[in-house]
Amino acid sequence: MFKLLGRLRRLYRTGMKIASGRSVPQMEQVSFDAVHDEIVNAVPKEINKFPKLGTNKQKMEWASNIKVFWGTTRKIIKTETLRERVKEIYINVRSSWPPTKNV
Repeated sequence: MFKLLGRLRRLYRTGMKIASGRSVPQMEQVSFDAVHDEIVNAVPKEINKFPKLGTNKQKMEWASNIKVFWGTTRKIIKTETLRERVKEIYINVRSSWPPTKNV
């Protein structure tokens, strides 16, 4: 589980930099579409390492309900599941993700 969270964190951070075409300053508004598919595709591969979780349908249901936290450690700007399609988000790249108190 922690490996999965770490992988998602790396994908989001590198993806956000790619999506904006440069390094992302604090709280810059960037497009989310560029990274969404990459992250969703990475989730089932990680989950397949844990066969005891159940059927593939149950694994995907579990994966799509993982909560993603956006914001700093002091304030959460928004939370969403991977299933939701989001057009634009605000992200603070320099903050720890996800906030440790919410994991």
